[in-house]
Amino acid sequence: MVQFLKDRFREYNEAVGSSERVCAFSLLKDPPSMAAGEITDKAYVNQRAVLKARAEQVERLYMNEPCQDVARV
Repeated sequence: MVQFLKDRFREYNEAVGSSERVCAFSLLKDPPSMAAGEITDKAYVNQRAVLKARAEQVERLYMNEPCQDVARV
């Protein structure tokens, strides 16, 4: 699954500008939670709530050192 996503992101990255490229990703064990306020009533992701609730996961995406649960594209 991870390799499949890496390949799709590489294809996507070839078609977009540098500000839209995906450089790393992590698969979540649990989807964003409506109960935790991560999903709005209109089914949008509440980015502020996700960044607050999953700060450690987001931080690992930006670490210079490779992390086991983060895939680099």
